[in-house]
Amino acid sequence: MIIPRLANRLGPNYVEEFPFVVLFGLTAVMTALGFSPVISAFIAGVALAESTKREEVLKISGTLLSIFGSIFFVVVGLQVNIAEISLGVVELSLELTAVAVLFKVLGVLPFAYLGLKNWRSSIAVAVGTTPRGETGLVVASLGESLGAINQGEFSALVLMAILTTLLGATMFRRIATWLNQG
Repeated sequence: MIIPRLANRLGPNYVEEFPFVVLFGLTAVMTALGFSPVISAFIAGVALAESTKREEVLKISGTLLSIFGSIFFVVVGLQVNIAEISLGVVELSLELTAVAVLFKVLGVLPFAYLGLKNWRSSIAVAVGTTPRGETGLVVASLGESLGAINQGEFSALVLMAILTTLLGATMFRRIATWLNQG
């Protein structure tokens, strides 16, 4: 790819600016071509990860994340139309939450047990992976921007992301207490 080659040739004075150039440049081009800005940001990250400057870019990525991550969550919040959250949307979000938690725990538990050889600790690991906050919001935003889901489904996915984050933290605290007791 072109981006890793360019990054590899950068002098130390340009390492901090280059990720911004890549992010804004790719987003401008891909958005003009009809792609989602979320996809372009992901591609920018993948491209930069292939360069020899990866570690240096990772060091400054905290700045990028604090700026653009916050903006992303504000935008996702603005896309939720609270007036359109009906009983059906709430029911769908509860169903999605139940399925997300169940399958995450069932999917992680056997592999955690293979590594830990302890059911109690494996349950804690599996429950600890249930929050779907950021990932759920990215998927919901991407689906909505591509027209794959409607406003109600988008709102249900956002609620699911919030619920799994809250449930995951609550369940993990209880599991941690349970682990400490015995």
